[in-house]
Amino acid sequence: MTYDYKKIYGASTGRAVNKLPLERLDLQYNRIRSLHPKAFERLERLEELYLGNNLLPALAPGTLSTLAKLRILYVNANEIGRLSAASFSGLDSLVKLRLDGNELGSLGDSTFSGLPNLLYLHLESNRNQQSSLRHPDIFGPLRSLHTLLLASNSLRQLTGGLFQHLPGLAKLSLSGNRLSHLAPDAFRGLGSLKELRLEGNLLSHLPATLLEPLDSLEALDLSRNALTALHPAAFGRLGRLRELSLRDNALATLPGEESDTLKRLYEFLCCDAHLLCCWIFNAKFIYSLII
Repeated sequence: MTYDYKKIYGASTGRAVNKLPLERLDLQYNRIRSLHPKAFERLERLEELYLGNNLLPALAPGTLSTLAKLRILYVNANEIGRLSAASFSGLDSLVKLRLDGNELGSLGDSTFSGLPNLLYLHLESNRNQQSSLRHPDIFGPLRSLHTLLLASNSLRQLTGGLFQHLPGLAKLSLSGNRLSHLAPDAFRGLGSLKELRLEGNLLSHLPATLLEPLDSLEALDLSRNALTALHPAAFGRLGRLRELSLRDNALATLPGEESDTLKRLYEFLCCDAHLLCCWIFNAKFIYSLII
């Protein structure tokens, strides 16, 4: 059973729906400011809960703990400023969690405990202005994670080894932040990563060994940074890379040592207009100069 609960103008949700045999509950685009501690206690069948675009300032510990079958949870576009260690307790079946568009600042190392089967985590567009992910074990409990989206968070730095406990991660987005440099071990442990998005940051260089752990990488976006040069071995280990974007940087040349990797590219997506020398290696290599 699906239930769309629209136009709730009161301050909180009580127990209006918890006797219904619901599998999907949509409470989006209301003005909900709080959740009754027992609002969902009898919704044992619930698999999808949508609380996005409300006014929630927090998720009280235990509020969702009875939803053992919940697979999808949207709490995006609220006013959540912090999460406790018990915010997601009992949600062992959860595979998708949207927390984007909130006001989250720092995250603790137990914030995501209790989510062993989570595949998709959205943390984009939170409003913290001086944030950094300081705890190296923040994502430690999320061993099954496939997609992690951290775009537009004003991140200035990443703790080394931050993603080392995510062996199955296939997509990572760090676009639209304020990253000016990356530690050489920033991507340690990401041997399964296929797509990495770093566009729209302030990167002026890449450490020579930064991308070495990413031997499964197929798509890399470094556009709209401040890159002036690339280390000769920057892409040397990326034997599966098929898409690379370097547009809107300040590159004057590409180092010859990286040609073995570039030969394997099916698409070389747009170098910067200042790029003086690029060679077309074979018929599968498509190069476009954007002015």
